Amino acid sequence: MAPKQTQSEGQTPDFVASAVSLMRAQLGSELTVADLADHVGYSRFHFSRLFTGVTGLAPMEYCAALRFAEAKRLLLTTDEPVVDVCAEVGFTSLSTFSRRFRHVVGTAPAGLRRLADDVAEHPVSPFSVSERGRPSVTVWLDLGDVALTSEALRQPRQTWIGWYPRPVPVGLPAAGALVSGTDRIDLPLCAGNPWLLAVSMPDDADPLEQLAPLIPLVAGYPAPINPVMLAQGRGLDITLRFAPADPHTVPLLSALASLRDQVKRAER
Repeated sequence: MAPKQTQSEGQTPDFVASAVSLMRAQLGSELTVADLADHVGYSRFHFSRLFTGVTGLAPMEYCAALRFAEAKRLLLTTDEPVVDVCAEVGFTSLSTFSRRFRHVVGTAPAGLRRLADDVAEHPVSPFSVSERGRPSVTVWLDLGDVALTSEALRQPRQTWIGWYPRPVPVGLPAAGALVSGTDRIDLPLCAGNPWLLAVSMPDDADPLEQLAPLIPLVAGYPAPINPVMLAQGRGLDITLRFAPADPHTVPLLSALASLRDQVKRAER
């Protein structure tokens, strides 16, 4: 019989928290869906369906996301060779690790280290990546009471807002903007990428905080946004309400600062 699961409003269900805790404890091991399902007392099918519904990723995708998040941390805080980082987070093939890392982070493992050096030397300024001529939504950025909880959050902040194909910050957003000193932006829609996600950080955040924040201040619109909504008069003005990321949600994998290079290439 499955253990009793409890969930308060806004909290991660117990079975997800328990499964994620096991994933974190065994990042370098070959966990399977069966292992995770047995751990929480569910059948594989039932566990996979519920887990994906809550997190936005299938269990093994989520496990891989945790491994890549740890790989990012190791790459940015140690001098370990990429091949050693690859092995430490449970990959046996360097080529597979590098290819999948680039896909979910937006740059190669060695490229992440170069990006950190570049960000340290040349701080990222506001910019946008968008499709001109598309209908737009007005996005309001609401830090709410969170902004009063610490001195760091009262400092000037910059906010990344991006369009993703799924409601998870995996891979680079297809379009979006970096803004600073404003709580409002008009953002063009992006075809095929209806999920709006955002992360906020101090203007003077160091490269580690920008590229691999431990507990980022995040927000996401709870439903996909598309032209049909605009035609029906819905979604013209939306509010993103920020809060510290739940430790059991999908980690922020996107190396958002690398979008600046896309803008530079487009301007040449």
